[in-house]
Amino acid sequence: MNTKPIPPDLDSLSPVDEAEYDRWFREKVSKALMEERPLIPHDEVMKSMRELILSKRKNVKST
Repeated sequence: MNTKPIPPDLDSLSPVDEAEYDRWFREKVSKALMEERPLIPHDEVMKSMRELILSKRKNVKST
């Protein structure tokens, strides 16, 4: 996976870095828009994430 961290301040990038970041960002957006997997409803994702967070909290408390 080609991951590139989001720069904290885009104004601080050199023109070369800015062009590279722009290319990377556009590629990520393009891939996401072409994704064919079924969408997961927001409520379902939020429910799953709440359950995950609660389970992690319980694991931390038990150690």
